[in-house]
Order: sequence, then structure tokens, then C-alpha cells
Amino acid sequence: MPCLFNSYDPYFKQPFGAVRAGQTVHLTLCIPEELGYVDPHLVIQKEGKYDVPVYYRMKFDGQTPKQNHFSVDVTLNDVGLYFYYFDLYTDFRRIVRGPDNCGVVSWQDGEKWQITVYEADFRTPETFKGKVFYQIFPDRFCEGVENKPMPFPDRLYQADKHAEPFWQPNETGGHLNEDYFGGDLKGIQLKLPYLHEMGVDYLYLNPIFEAHSNHRYNTADYLNVEPLRYTLPGGFEEGKNYKTYTSPAQCEEQLRQLLADPAAILAMAQHNADYYQMWLRPEQQVRQALRQLETGEL
Repeated sequence: MPCLFNSYDPYFKQPFGAVRAGQTVHLTLCIPEELGYVDPHLVIQKEGKYDVPVYYRMKFDGQTPKQNHFSVDVTLNDVGLYFYYFDLYTDFRRIVRGPDNCGVVSWQDGEKWQITVYEADFRTPETFKGKVFYQIFPDRFCEGVENKPMPFPDRLYQADKHAEPFWQPNETGGHLNEDYFGGDLKGIQLKLPYLHEMGVDYLYLNPIFEAHSNHRYNTADYLNVEPLRYTLPGGFEEGKNYKTYTSPAQCEEQLRQLLADPAAILAMAQHNADYYQMWLRPEQQVRQALRQLETGEL
């Protein structure tokens, strides 16, 4: 049986992709004659606790050999996610989302298609138009610093980078996402020339902050970059970047000395600014490397 509907195909759905609030969506069905008489309806429901399905009767557009064509226009005014399928209405059959996004006939509930509706006044920033974004799952991208120690005993380090990730549930049926392939920010930096050759304009990173899982969406501390991705290097020196003291009186005396020497304050501030930009802000390294690629310095 041919594909009855495919939201990726402009014949079946226009416009392609997400739509602006208040914009009309045109949907078309191709129903084989072998299904007999049908009276198809679009069934669409907005995601939400109190939202209910809405039925739109589709109009008959004509025939081609052994196929009947139906269409409907629907205008979605509220921002949000909408899910839809088609009800043939003459019996209990429906058309649901099947393999490869193609519509298939089913006697039961099945997968639905989705429409995303965004704010009517939203405009894509000009700097993003026509650009290539590349999403990186840091742990699975590239390991720049090898053989990092695992900070928790239940974390498992995958030395074989071609091994299959641990996806099986544990004894309680949970998925702990506890295996690590060691990808880090240094690895991303090493791959910048490769990304540049592919024509990548922007990088979109999965979370890099401190968390227990390898995907890091269960972030524990948004102010700390995950230790597995970042190790504080050397070069942070006593006297140059900081002062030490063993008593309140000694601390007060060192502050007095600094306040009496503005040049020393500026020098320490500059040392720390340089260190912070290069090490405590690893994304600055990425930006700097991208600038060097653009100017041919790297």
C-alpha cells in the first residue's frame, strides 16, 4: 500500500516544519480505493491537561488512478505542541504515523504526527539565518585528556571507544547512564579544525556542568564545569595570582600592603583575568580557536 500521508512531503503538508501562530496549515491524504468508502477527519489535540481532541472534516479533492484525495486547512492560533492523526470515520480505522513517518491504516491508537506552533512575532536572528549548527554530546565526541579517573565508584570508564554503550536496565529496571567514554572540552578544541572543514558555524553543547549522569541533564551545580571535562592546570601561583595567610591579622596586613600599591593590584588582577579567560572559562578557548581559524592563524 502506498504512503497515505507524510508530513515531510510538501504534497501532504504545507508549510514544512513549525508554523507561526495564526498561520494556516494545509494537510492532504491519499486514500486507496481498496479501503472503500471513507469520510476522513483530521483529529488534532493541543498538548495540555485540559485540552481535548478537535475533529475537522476533510473535503474531497478528486481522484487519480485507484486513489482518492482529501484535504483540510486548519489555523492554529495558540502557541504550543499539537499532535494529530486521521480518523476514517466510517468504521474504527484510523491513519497513524508508521515507519519512515508514513501514514498507515490501523484499528488501534498509534503514533501521531506533531506540529509546533511558535509566537507570531518571533523572528529568527539574522546572525543565525543560513548557518550550520552542530550539536555535541561531549562525553561521546572526543577524548582530549586520556584515562581520566572516575570521581564516583559507580561510574564506568569505557577504554574501548568503539564499544557499545551500556543501555540495558539494571536489576530494578532503571537506566543510570553511568558509563563514560571520556569526551571532554579539550577533545572539542582538538576537533575544531575538523568542524571548520565541515562548514560548522555554531556549536551547541549538551550540558557540561557537574552532574552524576553521562548526559548531565540532571545538573547538580550550574557554577561548576564537570570535573571529568575540565582539570585545573598549573600556573596559578601564590603571590602572583593570590595571597596566603594563616591568621586574620596576617590577612589584614596583606590587604593593607595591596591597597598601598595600586600597581600590584592591577598586576594581580591582570594575571587572574588572563588565567580565568584561558582556563576557568574553557568556552573562551573555543571562541579564540574559532577566531584563529577564521584569520588563518590556526
